[in-house]
Amino acid sequence: MPYFLISLLLSSLLVANELKLIDGFASAHTEVFGSSDINPLSTHITANVTYDATSKSLNGNITVHLDKFFSDHQGRDEHMYESMQRDLYPTINYHILSLKKSSHETYMLSGEMTLHGVTKRVNFTVNLTDTNRTLSIRGRGEIIMSDFKIKPPGLLFISVRDRVELFIKARFEKIKLE
Repeated sequence: MPYFLISLLLSSLLVANELKLIDGFASAHTEVFGSSDINPLSTHITANVTYDATSKSLNGNITVHLDKFFSDHQGRDEHMYESMQRDLYPTINYHILSLKKSSHETYMLSGEMTLHGVTKRVNFTVNLTDTNRTLSIRGRGEIIMSDFKIKPPGLLFISVRDRVELFIKARFEKIKLE
């Protein structure tokens, strides 16, 4: 019996892959009440992630650098950076805790997001595309800025909605762990 357990453990190690980020983006969506949408996006993300295809488990961290998060309005971006205290908190970090199948085509990616010095549980509904050489993740989540002690930016009588939709898309190359 112990030989069976040892071979099972060794075989699970053989299917584990370190994932090297090829490309991707992180974006957000919120609204200015009575005005327009705000959709900042960053292609400057870093990741240190491993994946086990057998158990469909994902582990690691994804980091978004706030100084590379831009919308179509530079002045509005400056208000966003000020509200988020970008100089004090230059990154958003997401530590992956689990990946669970939620329907035929989607998974629930659960993790802890550290934003503005506050760590909270944040879930993403994701689609996975798993090939021999790559793993692609596309997903959507949501946060409330005030939960992270961020006051939604405002100017005069215009204010930004507290709820922010988050989107992530990442394509990784699988590298066998030895």
